[in-house]
Amino acid sequence: MATVLPKDGELQGPPTEPLNCTQGPTQALASGPLRRLPSESPPPRVLSINAIMRQHPRARLYVRPALWTAQHLQLLDCHFIIAAQERRPKKETEKRDASTVPPPRRRSLHAANLTSRLQSASDVAAQTLAIVNLLDACDIYMFLLSGDGCGMRIPYMRTELSIYFNGRIADTLLTDGMFTCNGDIPVLACVNLDTARWMRDMTVNGRSPRQPNDPVSRIRQKKLDRLTPPIEAEDPYLVAVLIALAQEQRRQRPRAAKLSDSQTPRTASNAAEGLVTEEPFRVCVIGVPAQTPKELHIYSSTIPASFLDRFDHPAQSFPSCPVQISYLSIPLTSPKRLVYTLRKMVQKGNN
Repeated sequence: MATVLPKDGELQGPPTEPLNCTQGPTQALASGPLRRLPSESPPPRVLSINAIMRQHPRARLYVRPALWTAQHLQLLDCHFIIAAQERRPKKETEKRDASTVPPPRRRSLHAANLTSRLQSASDVAAQTLAIVNLLDACDIYMFLLSGDGCGMRIPYMRTELSIYFNGRIADTLLTDGMFTCNGDIPVLACVNLDTARWMRDMTVNGRSPRQPNDPVSRIRQKKLDRLTPPIEAEDPYLVAVLIALAQEQRRQRPRAAKLSDSQTPRTASNAAEGLVTEEPFRVCVIGVPAQTPKELHIYSSTIPASFLDRFDHPAQSFPSCPVQISYLSIPLTSPKRLVYTLRKMVQKGNN
């Protein structure tokens, strides 16, 4: 059951029962001793997500991921870092390329033509198609969720990715495709930063009004300006996509992989006490700059299972697990380096 999302983008919690105020004070005292009303849920534990939200009552934290800001990343202990560029000896590169990349046609991949096609793409659809062709040449293929092929689909393979909170779908994120190497588990998502901007705009403004209202438009524009990240490559929406992609990997994994050697079920209490261990989730995102791209942002992160447990059980406390999102900005004028980085990134995700 999806959470109700008001038009201002704030997630709505479960409704509370109204108090019965029909009795007067004399009747209430005559009816018996005062009793504390039962609470709907126990108080959140320290370091839990619910406790963090209670510690910041004046901040709007329980909102859709399209409205996340740097404060959300700070409270979740998520950080962007610029990855160091790897330099390998030329001889070693040639040996590995000869042993890991199949035929010469695939080795060249027409990388220069594909990247030039991406540079000349004029809209999101053409850019996404160029990305799909580039990844296909790197042996990275589209991943379709169950139901993606049913009914009406948005053109150019835009894919919806659900993010879960407290055991239910909290919101649906738009990506420009999810990709895999082995066909079983998605390891990479593509997000055009213009799509992220469009998601913010739709969440704040909604549908265009029939009659323009200048004061309301100015207020909404100021809100959008506050939500726009100062660094385009460090958009918090990308972090939400990485988290949702890790949650999708967890759901795609076999049930047996979620149990430890002792076959202890993974519950909130067992996970918090460290009785169950689970492999971390390696996820990647390709960020395509808005307008005419001259470079690609490649993100990768290893998300611990305990971090995902905080979203599944927001009232429970779990060990501190900071998440680092490392990224590189590779110019499209370096197609060989781009192909090598994509291959290596996805290979790490499959290991």
